[in-house]
Formats: sequence, structure tokens, C-alpha cells
Amino acid sequence: MLIATSVPLYGCFGPAGLSYTGDGSLKDHGVLSYARRYEIDLGAIDATVPGVHTYRLSGMPHATFTVNVEVVDSEPNRLGPPRATYAGRIAVEMKNSAGELIIAEREPIDKWVRTYGLGLRNSSFYRRGESVDIPLPGGGARPKHVGVKASGGWGTYFDSEMGENYILRVEVLEPLRPELPARISVIGWDRS
Repeated sequence: MLIATSVPLYGCFGPAGLSYTGDGSLKDHGVLSYARRYEIDLGAIDATVPGVHTYRLSGMPHATFTVNVEVVDSEPNRLGPPRATYAGRIAVEMKNSAGELIIAEREPIDKWVRTYGLGLRNSSFYRRGESVDIPLPGGGARPKHVGVKASGGWGTYFDSEMGENYILRVEVLEPLRPELPARISVIGWDRS
């Protein structure tokens, strides 16, 4: 009985990294790391000058991912409003092997969602897509995503499929300010 339960658990800790054959490296943090189970580090980019960076993503697990621009802040993050303000414009485009558009974002960085941890020096930027509130019969509302593209593309979110190949293109249209180190990561969590 112990062997039967150990095998399925072992399969959840790390094997996604074995099937990944795209650019960068994929880390599978296991089922106990739900929100950031999968991390694909695509490496550093020079976001201080205009430029195009293209990546191939293949052999991904069946999951929901977000494409992120991560910046190393000059000081640790604190409680309250962030002291640093960012300027610049980044374009993110993704297509699948059939050429279908999955992600198409071109907004200034101050229109992206910024997340950060207290005491840490990293900020992560991603885009949510558009949504509308649908009224419920008993009151209240539920959000509905609009403008969803192929593979569930919504903002910089998408649903990966095993066996699919994706081309991700990140373009610095206007240099990021302040001039700080940046990298591209793709963060995912399991979906049913």
C-alpha cells in the first residue's frame, strides 16, 4: 500500500522539468507549491534599450501560465505604496505551432500589474485581460473574461498543452526606467 501511494506522489515532484525542451529551464516545485509550481526562467534581457527577444517553449506541462517581466529593484520593497515608479513599453506576443495568436500585449509598463514581496528586491509585471461583470439572479456579479484568444490567451495568461510548441516574442518598445536588471519568466500552476 505504501508503494502504491509513493509512486503517484513521486511523479508530482519535478518530472515536468524532464519533458521541457524549450528555451531556458523549467523548475517543477511540486504539488505543494500551487501558485508557482512551474517556473520557466528565460534569462536576462537588456530592457534599457529597444530590442526583440524570441523564445521557443516546448514540452510544457498541462497548466495555466503567465508571462512576466521581472525587475530587480534598487531597494527592498516595504509596506505602503511602492516608492519606485516605472516607465517604458513592452510588447509580448505568443503564437502556437498553427500560427494562432495567444498573447498580444503592448501597453506601457505602468499599465501592467506589479507584484512584489515585502523585504524582497524583485518586482514582477504581467497583464490581465479585459473582463466584464455578469449580474447574478440573487444579486452580486461574476467576472467574465472577454477577448480570450487561442489556448485561453488573456492578457499575458495562457493555458499550455502538452505536445504544443509556442513562440514567445518580447520586444522592448520604449526602454524601461529606472534602468534596472530585468529578465523574462513564465510562471504556472496546474489546471484541471
